[in-house]
Amino acid sequence: MKRWICLLLTAALAGATCSAETVPQAADAEDAIVAAEVAPQDDATPEPVTMDAPAAQEPSPEVTQDAATDDPDPEGTAAPDVPIEPQSPEESQAPEEPQTSEESQVPEESQPPLADDAAEQEPAPEGYLLDGSGAKLQGGALEELLQTPGALRICISTRSAVHLADFPLARLMEIEFVPDPDFSGERLRVLCAASERVEDEYTPEILAALPADAVGDLYIRLLEIPDAPEEPPVTGLHLRVSPEDYRDDVWSCVPPTFTLGGIGAEDADCAYAAIILDERIAVLSDSVYIPREEGAYSVRFVILDAMGDVADRSERYDLRLDYTPPELGIEVSQEADCTMALHFSDALSGVEALSLDGGASWIALDGVESYIYTAPQRQSFAPETILLRDAAGNLSSNAEEILLDRIPQMSGGGGGGSGEAAPKKQHASGDGSDEGYNVYELALPDAPATALTLGGEEVALTLGVEGEGGDQAGFFTASLLRWARSGEEESPDSGDPDTLLLAAEPLPADDAGSERVWRINGAVLRKLYNSDIRYLLLEVDGAMLSLPTQGFLAGTRYAQLKMQGVSTAEFDYEIRMRTLSHGTADAAQLPAFSRAPACDAHLRVQVEGEEYAPLDRDATPEMYLCDVYLGPEDLPDYPYGAYPAFADGAETEA
Repeated sequence: MKRWICLLLTAALAGATCSAETVPQAADAEDAIVAAEVAPQDDATPEPVTMDAPAAQEPSPEVTQDAATDDPDPEGTAAPDVPIEPQSPEESQAPEEPQTSEESQVPEESQPPLADDAAEQEPAPEGYLLDGSGAKLQGGALEELLQTPGALRICISTRSAVHLADFPLARLMEIEFVPDPDFSGERLRVLCAASERVEDEYTPEILAALPADAVGDLYIRLLEIPDAPEEPPVTGLHLRVSPEDYRDDVWSCVPPTFTLGGIGAEDADCAYAAIILDERIAVLSDSVYIPREEGAYSVRFVILDAMGDVADRSERYDLRLDYTPPELGIEVSQEADCTMALHFSDALSGVEALSLDGGASWIALDGVESYIYTAPQRQSFAPETILLRDAAGNLSSNAEEILLDRIPQMSGGGGGGSGEAAPKKQHASGDGSDEGYNVYELALPDAPATALTLGGEEVALTLGVEGEGGDQAGFFTASLLRWARSGEEESPDSGDPDTLLLAAEPLPADDAGSERVWRINGAVLRKLYNSDIRYLLLEVDGAMLSLPTQGFLAGTRYAQLKMQGVSTAEFDYEIRMRTLSHGTADAAQLPAFSRAPACDAHLRVQVEGEEYAPLDRDATPEMYLCDVYLGPEDLPDYPYGAYPAFADGAETEA
């Protein structure tokens, strides 16, 4: 036992002079002696020395007996603590150099290696490309996915906002973003914005207004869609309006019906009311309101409670109601053949269209108040065939049959005539006393001329020639004849002449393709009519164009000009006629006359500085031709407009 204590004291003294770094490792676990560090203390009495247990055991605060010794204690009692003498200052002080953190750390080779699952991993994908069925394809960073060309569907799989700078914004129009469906149970949408604020979202309207090369900041993030708030229960009186046949701010002749609701059996003291023009209130006896007042006005509906206060009100309804048909007046002309004037008016919605065939077709009136119609021949209109419609849809019609026929002819005095028997006719701007509307002395020159002379007076009717060789004067001869009458037994040459024939002189062979240009003023036509000349016949190389001197214009614009008092003398006509050779491309587009060369004719008129061209038959309701025919040289041998080829549709009615 004494030997054990000595050995222990010797070991303790030796350990006091050794650093912790110099403690040798025991070669054998059973014989290892663990040295104890002795730290200097402020107190003079040293602390008892303790021994560290082997590395695999917990340290013990006091020295314990090891397993086997030379002199074991049969009683198994521990050895008593042995006081240690105080050491000298040199022995008790720690080394001058303090330990560094590196010295106190476990050597690097003693640290355990990293586990496999702690190795560096690739970042989670921010999104996926989707195919047509919605299956995920390639995944990765959004910046890389967006570089894929073409239209894309991209699934957003990150909750963090992804910022892309200088992004081509037009590209967003080709991309559909959807939230990752794995975020189940959540209502999400994808926000594409110029910042992280919802207010800066790139809407389709904003993207469409940007230039194609616009770039900017793009923030892509998932935005939670809040649940829609529950609608509060409806309490109190709530007005319901069910309109039928209501046309918002549009003229109508059908009265609308407004059915109101919202007053229950328990609200017996309440009532419905209509407020008209925001100033007049009408309390209703039931829940149905049908407006009977004509005009343009607004109406809204309210529920009045038991105290007469407005409990609820409806939106405003803008009404335009016209229940009155337009006024239609029909006047058959006593001066012009087969002609009638229609006059109309409407105080509210205004006249809109006219029909002369019972509603099968309509002529737009465009605000005019009259319309002149000339039939090509005798025509009858059965009752309710002439219809006038206003903008609201009301209709007016003729109650009786309307017959248009030719005016009986008056004797003109045997071809020359002084004109005394010819009555003066009214015109739009005067009473017929104007000198320009008196009669002509029908004395014709014998020689060809370039301008028409009647009774020694040159009138505003000329002929010119236009072609490749330039413009030049054209020559024609004038003669009088009588046009055949339907049902007449005498020959066309019997009776007073009623037609002025102007025949153009033939052109040289090198000018055969030139155009003949007739120019005539409306006052000349009117004066010829007053001289009992009913038709003007223009002949070019055997083709004839017939014009009624009583007038051959119709249409809304023509009627408007006449109603405004525009004089006939202000109408300047130009008629171009060109002979076409058979077999040419032009001839194939025109009627083929068996007894005359093919010829085309184009008419135009200029009035008050405005030109209407080319004039045609019913081509436009504004200004068109009536009763004008182009035919062969025997055209006057048949009643006017009754040439056989015309019935087959082969005529040209210019």
